[in-house]
Amino acid sequence: MSSELCEVQYQPAVKCKKSICLSDTIPQPSYIRSGILRIRQVIICRNLSTSETSTALRPFYLIVHPDLFHQTPKERDVNEESLKKLHEYMRSLHEKGRAKPTQLKFYAHSDNSSKFTKVDFTLKSKNVRDTVLTVLKSCDLPLDYVTRIPEGPEKSPAGTRKDQGNSFYTGRQMSFDMQYYSHKLPNYSLMSFLDKFHKRAHEWNERNAVTQSQIKYLQEKIKSDIGLESLSWRSDWASLRFLPCLASFDRMVQQHKDYVIDVLKGRHLIFGDKTGVSFNGDVVINRSDAIDNWLKGLAIIPAYNNTLTRLPYMEWELSTLLANIKIVHRCTSVTHIVMADEYEMRLNRILNTLRRCQQEVDLRLQGKDLSNLEMVVESEAAPLTVSALGQFLTPCTIPGAILIQFVSKNTDEVENLLHEVRRLQEIEQDLHSDCIQRLKLNQLNKDDSISCAQMIKCCERLLYDAVFIESYLNGCNLKVTRYFSVLSDGEICIPWDWESDVS
Repeated sequence: MSSELCEVQYQPAVKCKKSICLSDTIPQPSYIRSGILRIRQVIICRNLSTSETSTALRPFYLIVHPDLFHQTPKERDVNEESLKKLHEYMRSLHEKGRAKPTQLKFYAHSDNSSKFTKVDFTLKSKNVRDTVLTVLKSCDLPLDYVTRIPEGPEKSPAGTRKDQGNSFYTGRQMSFDMQYYSHKLPNYSLMSFLDKFHKRAHEWNERNAVTQSQIKYLQEKIKSDIGLESLSWRSDWASLRFLPCLASFDRMVQQHKDYVIDVLKGRHLIFGDKTGVSFNGDVVINRSDAIDNWLKGLAIIPAYNNTLTRLPYMEWELSTLLANIKIVHRCTSVTHIVMADEYEMRLNRILNTLRRCQQEVDLRLQGKDLSNLEMVVESEAAPLTVSALGQFLTPCTIPGAILIQFVSKNTDEVENLLHEVRRLQEIEQDLHSDCIQRLKLNQLNKDDSISCAQMIKCCERLLYDAVFIESYLNGCNLKVTRYFSVLSDGEICIPWDWESDVS
């Protein structure tokens, strides 16, 4: 706790004949009689925020999550009940600053085996930080994240001034650390980055291999049990979270097998961030929902059948209104799924505006056949542009006259671009196969923002330097992006224009 004295002018009470003034009845200290009131300003020590608490406890959640104990119902129930008590204790500390002492028991899962250990501890601290440390220490988990968070406002060196008014409300001394803002990220070459981080990537990749084998086993089991065509994961969360989702879904299948088969047999199922049916008929369920919500989501799947039937006719009409241009779907991020009802709304909007512009089509296009060109109907926030793949990207709310003018103006350019893209895609495919074989990679992927030309240049340089880097990348998953990184599942990310030490 730190305190300071600040001065404010105080006006003594004025005497009134028909009223009693407090200044007359209550003895006044000397500093009030002198016209100056000294108020003690208190700065409360900073506590962990809710988000910081969740982040700090994430390693603990990952080893006690009930879905990890689907084969041991007793331990799963114990962990579910203890997690509820832990959340209630934390919420009480955040909201009230106090909580009743609580005794908790967990079963912690080991990463390296199917064994688990029993953990008992009692929470009786009134401080969120100490409580989090108690939980982490009980399972011998790292404390680095919590210890890096300052416990309170730093003391200002003599002769320095900070924003005292703001610290009165936030409990933090506000200042700008110019050294922090002037800090620059290391400028790695590919060799220096791989030399520093390849061991970490291999360790995380090996640790992830066991989980991936369990994921593959459950995928095949569920597909076989209910007759799915495919089962995939498309979420911003790491694929490690796929395993508990599959375990929960498998438990739901065993409890409601006939119903699930009736809804999902012969369908493609995706665990994503939404619930419903995509524009191409894939069933999507939210990976963060509970089993009850999954069952409710499956109940509305048949309602999408009429929408899926209408979509091809709407695309055909749109193509007819715009000189037989081909309506396609853009291959965007794997996590971005366009739902059927959303796509129908887009088509409705652009159809309504083009139906009123057929004279403009005849005037601008003059009977041209655009069946060799491609157009993608995007959301209203998208720009009207031509993609790197030679496709017209069209927002659904664009006025028809503007769209027709843009298409007619760029027809020749897009035709040339399409021919070039097809040529580059063939080259990229050959280089992609050569890199996997030469560097002995497990997988080679690229980010959505990487064009064919950029990927080709990257692959050519990887093959040129293969003799120097193959020992680092043997058996790894490599992704071409715009930055250096090693993901939690061991995947290595490199920029497409990486610097070489040898070429």
